[in-house]
Amino acid sequence: MFKKHNSHTFLLYLICALIISISGYCKGYISWYSESDRAIHRISVLNGNHHVFYENNIDTLPPFKLTYPIGKLNLPSIGYHFYIQNELICVFGGTGNVFGIDTASKEIRRIDNTAHSGYNFDAYQFSRKDTIFSFGGYGFWMENNLLTYFSTLRKEWNVYTVGDFPPYNPDYTKGTSYKFAFYDRSEDALFVLRQTEFWKFNFASNQWEKLGSLVLDDVFPTKGSTGISRLHRMNDTTVMLMGGLKAYFIVPKNNIMYDVTLPNGLNAGALSSVNPFGFHCGYDLENELVMAKFSNKLPNGYLFEFVNRLPKRINQESKLYSQEILSSQVKLGLSLGGFLFIGVLLTYWIRRLYLKRRYQYFTEAQWKFIQLLDKRSLQTEELNEFLELGSSSWEVQRRKRSEYIKMINDLCLNQLGCELVLRQRSKEDKRQILYVMNVEAKNKLARLM
Repeated sequence: MFKKHNSHTFLLYLICALIISISGYCKGYISWYSESDRAIHRISVLNGNHHVFYENNIDTLPPFKLTYPIGKLNLPSIGYHFYIQNELICVFGGTGNVFGIDTASKEIRRIDNTAHSGYNFDAYQFSRKDTIFSFGGYGFWMENNLLTYFSTLRKEWNVYTVGDFPPYNPDYTKGTSYKFAFYDRSEDALFVLRQTEFWKFNFASNQWEKLGSLVLDDVFPTKGSTGISRLHRMNDTTVMLMGGLKAYFIVPKNNIMYDVTLPNGLNAGALSSVNPFGFHCGYDLENELVMAKFSNKLPNGYLFEFVNRLPKRINQESKLYSQEILSSQVKLGLSLGGFLFIGVLLTYWIRRLYLKRRYQYFTEAQWKFIQLLDKRSLQTEELNEFLELGSSSWEVQRRKRSEYIKMINDLCLNQLGCELVLRQRSKEDKRQILYVMNVEAKNKLARLM
């Protein structure tokens, strides 16, 4: 009885160990397809092992040398690699670890000095102008809204921008955690599906823009728990998204989604949930995609399938999102136009009230005289010119000047309580009379000028 109990305990431990080993088998790998030997090369940054997967056999090559300690490394996902300045750089979501692989010297080096990790599991990572970017990702019980980049100078991940949408807590149990991201090189823009809303980040303007709401139907590939791990870039503007039953070509900038599922469903289920070899969902050839299917009934556990890069037929074309009636830029323009229009109306209304109030005191002609007198002292000839007395005799000019000054002073005395015009002798010529504005009247007119 004791032996039987021990055997059951041992079997339980063995099963647990197998489960753990299988679940962690694909972690820490990067891989690519080599056309020269028609095989997938896979390298582990945890131990340097280099395996080559041919169609009919698996070969083991000499391992790469690791130039860093691996004791504290925890790489929970398959890595993505980019060619940056003629070097193979690979990154892993959820950790922030960055590695450089030298295929000539067979060495792998650690590039980053990452201190914080665990916030961007399943993040979307891409390269732009020799810089690696990472958007979103799950961690600390939320899906973040950060676009970060790896600084080769600081050897750390830095925040490039924060989305105009908040972080959220995804509910994968209800199958409504929609997730999609794609960097369009031709547009230099990042397209993001945030829950049920599509957004665009323009690197040129450094601004986010809401494009519209997700068009929901039963075949949309990101419905449920299907995430960005099944994306495969086809070209600068197009991405292939492989769902459980469907495959799509998506062109975010044109708001188009093509159903390109093959009759045998190959390009839909090419990457199953169980991926014991650490492969990606597809590898590029000139005219084909190389995909792997897995089965424990196959001698090697996998087989290669070659699929045309351009589909021979399109099953269905549909919209990716329902566009906003008014884009954020249009809304901003209308808002500015509205404020400008209101400003013009308000200015016009204030001006009307101002003029109405002014003309309650003096006529328009009288205001012209007041403004002229406010600028400078008037000589006799200037007052004659203002009153248009140039052709009149000297006596008439003298009388008209006197009558006008008396009239404006009486009016000002009645309106303001003081005279407007004072007569002074010129300092240069005592015979010359100057007409100047009364300081008291000037202070009272200041609120009306």
